Amino acid sequence: MGGTGIETQTSAGAGGTSSETVIPLHEEKLVAGTQQTTEGAVRIRKEVKTETVNQPVQVRRETVTVERVPAGQANAQAGAQPEGGQGDLNTPFKSGEMTINLHEEKPFAQTETVPAGSIVVRKKVTTEPITIQRQVRREVATAVPLGNSKDVTISGNLNGSQAQPEAMANPNEANEASGAGPSNSGQSGGAGGSSAGITQWSQLTSTPNPTTLAGQQVNLSGVKVQQLMGDHLLAVGPDKNQPIYVQSDKPLTGIAPGDTVNLRGTVRPMPSDPSALGLDQQSASALQGQSIIIAVPEVNSQNQ
Repeated sequence: MGGTGIETQTSAGAGGTSSETVIPLHEEKLVAGTQQTTEGAVRIRKEVKTETVNQPVQVRRETVTVERVPAGQANAQAGAQPEGGQGDLNTPFKSGEMTINLHEEKPFAQTETVPAGSIVVRKKVTTEPITIQRQVRREVATAVPLGNSKDVTISGNLNGSQAQPEAMANPNEANEASGAGPSNSGQSGGAGGSSAGITQWSQLTSTPNPTTLAGQQVNLSGVKVQQLMGDHLLAVGPDKNQPIYVQSDKPLTGIAPGDTVNLRGTVRPMPSDPSALGLDQQSASALQGQSIIIAVPEVNSQNQ
């Protein structure tokens, strides 16, 4: 059958003609890794600001006073030489002149660059563990006997679980394990379920990590309805304080709280954003914090 992936082989032998049809099954594997992205940055900008600084300084200047003093005082200073070496002024009856320079200090200002500190930028890498959660798809096959079921043998490992040798030796027990009906022995299959899937409520509630049940087939009867939440979501379980949520593909009709229902579906991990299930906002909010959800084609009430 070209293009479908289904292969059929026919062989003839002494006992007659036999055929084998191979239907491939696929599943998705989660591959987690990291990639570097830019989540932020820091920009360092240096600016030049100008401010006025006041700095007081002392300046000196010379002044001169010219006056005439009596002869007695002048004789006391007769030995002094005038500035500039003009000795002719000390010679009687001889003309001469002298120049006396006056000085003063002028203020000036200049700047010099000196260190004023530094800016240090340190970048470090920290590591923290995070958990990546994503839904993956897996194809499962279900075989249901039709017509003369005594001629049909269904293996207990149809969906990949290991069949018990006793089930393989007894076709009737293998049919029961494949979904023909729940076992009457009352034995729980443990956290991982059995070849018949989850047939006891305790298998859902006693598992420390319910996400390990993802992909398990659910085959439960007589489960009590605690609450209806929209047309496709309900909470079930014997304890209303610890319900498990069920999403039905078909709208919920004729079902009320307190009814008992049969569940035939699959355990799915709860998405990190429950609104991805296509539910309304109120229903998605109620699913926050839940780790699993049971997906079923429809919910059948035992009260009808």
